[in-house]
Amino acid sequence: TISYINTITSFEPLCTNQQKKTPNCTTLTEMKSASVLGFLASGGLAAAQTVQSKPFNLLVQSDSKELDGRALGTCHSGAAIESICLLNDAKAVFNLNTTEGAQPGAGGLSGVLTWNLPSQPPIPSSMSFYADPSTNVALPLFYPGVDNAQYVGFDADDLMNIVSYLDDTKSPPTGQTARVLKQWYVCTTYYTSYTYQTLTWVLGNAKPQNPSCVKVDVKRKFVEDSTEAKRI
Repeated sequence: TISYINTITSFEPLCTNQQKKTPNCTTLTEMKSASVLGFLASGGLAAAQTVQSKPFNLLVQSDSKELDGRALGTCHSGAAIESICLLNDAKAVFNLNTTEGAQPGAGGLSGVLTWNLPSQPPIPSSMSFYADPSTNVALPLFYPGVDNAQYVGFDADDLMNIVSYLDDTKSPPTGQTARVLKQWYVCTTYYTSYTYQTLTWVLGNAKPQNPSCVKVDVKRKFVEDSTEAKRI
């Protein structure tokens, strides 16, 4: 089995947009293409989630006229890492990968939100949360593979949610009752030198400490004329 981490660390420095390729310079496209080898060698997305939904877009619903109705895209945030951001001229296509035979729960059918990183071949990537200890605003990021993927669901109104059983607002904490959470915000965020207007998740029940954050819901809209759900 090829290690994804070992694959990444073996590359020479990346070329900038202004540089021509030299023997000591590797392009980002080459890095992405090579990194998929380690991912595929470990089994990829099919190891745990075997049913892929029809493709869909994600749309913002908000009281903010500036944000309401806009589609979410993806923005480069590192080598083979993408954030979920607002773009004026593009929208991303996502899937929900679930386990065969899984039944809907309190928040709908739960699964892994996936997106294909453009490459040759495309690299299947899944969403997980990045949380910096200094803030309660977590960043949903796409990484190759399914390690630490954050499960999400879509309710009867096609609104994206996360189900949690933990309630530590009382002592002792409990974990018996399902709670359907929709703590999505759009904020101006900073991650590894990249600043974007991104989709975020606010941890806990406090208000976001980032003053740019605006409360939103995230609605799934299936791509017209798309194929049916399939096994992968």
